[in-house]
Amino acid sequence: EALGGFDAARFEDATVEDMELGYRLTRAGHRVLQVETARCRHLHRHSLASLIRNDFAKSRDWTRSLRAHGAAHTRDHASTHPRELAALACALVGLAPAPSAVLGWTGLAWLLRAELARARAEGGAIEALAQLGLRGLLYPVAAAGSAIGLSSPDPAGRTPATAQGSTPFRGLP
Repeated sequence: EALGGFDAARFEDATVEDMELGYRLTRAGHRVLQVETARCRHLHRHSLASLIRNDFAKSRDWTRSLRAHGAAHTRDHASTHPRELAALACALVGLAPAPSAVLGWTGLAWLLRAELARARAEGGAIEALAQLGLRGLLYPVAAAGSAIGLSSPDPAGRTPATAQGSTPFRGLP
């Protein structure tokens, strides 16, 4: 209660308000537990356009949240984590003509190998290939959202904290 719950002033839509609350809880000394085997199902259908809009908005809002809290990086949306930047680079190279595209897609598949193995186990090889293609599309979209999040003012009108001397947020994978 002392942390104020979800930050409605910062998040107009449902994007990363739950992650941001988890971040504040962690910084306040509380533990946020993750159950890796937990699965949820969103009861709405996504089109490709809505997935792109959603990933862009989440990346923009998570970047704004990181700025507001002075976090150095995270392994989630709008990430500046080296693994995520490498995945973005691979996705961008994957858009190039062959043979560069082969190198980009191979690198992206290697970086996402654990997620792709889980997708294959749950839905087969076609599901894993679809996940790889979708991630190859969404990494550049997320990068664009991050750039907007870095350059736009905080919707709540708060001054961003400095990331200097901060530690990476490791509360959510």
